[in-house]
Amino acid sequence: MNVIAYCLKQINEKNDWLAFDDLVLGHYSHDMQLRWLSKSVYRENVLHPGNGWGKTDVFAKKHLKNILFHLLDGSKYRTLNVAITSEQSELVMERIIGLINGSVILKSWLIDKNSITKFPYPKIRYTNGAISEFKTSKHKGESIEGKEYGYISVDEIALETHLEFLRDKILLPRIRKWKDSQIDFGATPKGLNAYYRIFVDIKRKGGYVQGGSSYDN
Repeated sequence: MNVIAYCLKQINEKNDWLAFDDLVLGHYSHDMQLRWLSKSVYRENVLHPGNGWGKTDVFAKKHLKNILFHLLDGSKYRTLNVAITSEQSELVMERIIGLINGSVILKSWLIDKNSITKFPYPKIRYTNGAISEFKTSKHKGESIEGKEYGYISVDEIALETHLEFLRDKILLPRIRKWKDSQIDFGATPKGLNAYYRIFVDIKRKGGYVQGGSSYDN
């Protein structure tokens, strides 16, 4: 636990993810992923990379970092990944599980054989009681309402037809409980649609926005 505490301190005081990658996960981010991880510190952030950049990896790492940082909050703490389809949403779930199982430090205690649930919706219940949920944006995100989340990743949702409603009326009200709560939006650009308008609005309000090429990976 001292190693985890040290790595979290490096992130929270210096925005330095190298120790977390090396000592906790044993999985190294490429330079542009490290740039995203170190700079996406605002309430809302936007990532718009090319295919194969590794967006799923950085979202999974931010879920784990937040779960570990809020370990003492136990079952009060939740994170959420949202996508248009359940199959897309579960990609982040699978990556979180993969990172845990690949970590010498985490695999022995953070999850167990009863941690993974698929019905009525996919979720990971960590051994301290905290939960990561994986849901779709269907029906204007009605399955998301009524809960508080410490971290939300919004994955490959550029074609969501109610995206601005989802952001303003559903997602933003869900991150009021913890001072360090965040929403990260990530998608491959699909033209001047609602995702583009959100991208521009978040940038204008001072959030962090980053692009990326498939060749970065």
